[in-house]
Amino acid sequence: MPIFRIPLVWMEYGHMNIEADTLEKAIKIALDAETPLPEGNYVDESVQVDRDALDLEEGNHVEDGKRP
Repeated sequence: MPIFRIPLVWMEYGHMNIEADTLEKAIKIALDAETPLPEGNYVDESVQVDRDALDLEEGNHVEDGKRP
């Protein structure tokens, strides 16, 4: 039976404690690419197929159970 590699996306939520002078500055720090994401909790029923990635991947069929 063939094996397929399916790209999935899902949502998580979490909280961060940010030290800043204002709420706006704290939000800016929290969203900065250099700020590590906190431990998260899965948002129920949020998993879905990433159709864009699926369309971009060449041959999502995985031979003999080995991933490309």
